Amino acid sequence: MEWIVAMQQAITYMEEHIMEEINYEDVAKQVHTSSYEFHRAFSFLTGMTANAYIRNRRLSLAGREIVETNAKITDIALKYGYETPEGFTKAFTRFHGIAPKFVREESAKLLLFNPLVIKIIVEGGKSMDYRIVQTKEQKFIALVRSFRNEIINDEENHDIPDFWGECHDKNLVEAIRNLRPGTYVVFDCIGEDGDCIGDTWSKFYKEFLPQMGYESEAGTDYEIYFENGRSGLFCELWIPVRKK
Repeated sequence: MEWIVAMQQAITYMEEHIMEEINYEDVAKQVHTSSYEFHRAFSFLTGMTANAYIRNRRLSLAGREIVETNAKITDIALKYGYETPEGFTKAFTRFHGIAPKFVREESAKLLLFNPLVIKIIVEGGKSMDYRIVQTKEQKFIALVRSFRNEIINDEENHDIPDFWGECHDKNLVEAIRNLRPGTYVVFDCIGEDGDCIGDTWSKFYKEFLPQMGYESEAGTDYEIYFENGRSGLFCELWIPVRKK
C-alpha cells in the first residue's frame, strides 16, 4: 500500500465526516487496511492517533463557532459529539487552555488546529541502515497478551513496557511463535531505551517505504534483543515487506 497516499485519503475522509460518529476503525476501512496497521501507520506518520486528530479538529471548530456565533454552548457541545456540557468543558479547556464559557467574555486566544497535509520531505546528510532478509519457516515459543490499538504512540501508556518487564522478571521471554517464511527489512534500533523503536518505525513509514520500492506486508513484525550486542544497539526491528 502507498501509505502516504492512503493517509491523505484517510485525512480527507475524516474531514468530510468530521461531524459524524467516526473513529480510526471506520477510517481504516476506507483505506482498505486493518485497524491495527492503520492506527500504527497514522500515529508514526503524524505523531498523533487518528482519534486524537478527529478530537482536535472538532475542538478547534467548536472554538471557532463559539467566537463567531451566538449559539448556546450546550448546543455546540452536542453538535461536536459531547453528550454532556461537563465533558465538553473538560475537553475544551484541556485543548484551548480556557473554559468555553469565558471565550466570548474575554475575547480569548484559541488554539487553531488545521487539517493535516501529508508531504514527503527529502533531507540530506542522514543515513538509514537496513538489510533485506528472506527467511525460511521458523517456529518459536511465545507468551501472548492482547493490547488495545489505541495505546500505540501514547506516551502516557506503559502497558507494553510493563509487560516486557514482567516477562523479563519472570524469565518468560522466549521468542515469537509460528513466523511464516517471508521477506523482512531489518533495522538496527540505536539508543538507550525503547524510544528508539518508535523512532525507527517513524522512519520506516516516512523514509523507507516512500523511497525504496517496498510496501508493508500483513505479517508479524518483531524485535530481537542480544545479550552481547554491539555498543549502542538496543535491538533489531524486523518488519515484513514485499516488493511493489
